[in-house]
Amino acid sequence: MTKVTDFRIGNIVLQNGNITIIDSLERSLNDWERTNHKRTMDTEPIPIDKQWLQKFGFINQKYEHFFLEVNGFSIEFDILKGSVYHSFLEGRTINIHYVHELQNLYFSLTGKELSVS
Repeated sequence: MTKVTDFRIGNIVLQNGNITIIDSLERSLNDWERTNHKRTMDTEPIPIDKQWLQKFGFINQKYEHFFLEVNGFSIEFDILKGSVYHSFLEGRTINIHYVHELQNLYFSLTGKELSVS
């Protein structure tokens, strides 16, 4: 189950079957959680696919392998493996499977939001 701490404001998710952008996150002392003023249990991550990578500006280099260059470094995504290679990672990969995880990684690396083009 996804927790409110997995998300950031600006993440793209599914809520009640609709694609939406998170604009608020709440967590109480008695442990209820909400995203966009709805129960977090009604919020689902979106699996990464070719269409999402293309919306974010990734270029299809070869079969199931996408590439994005940002400020002199590269982010590569392999759909079959569900992994990201980033030039700062020195050859290591990170396994991610959801759009919000890719958005969060991009923000961590650049300090900017990964936006839909």
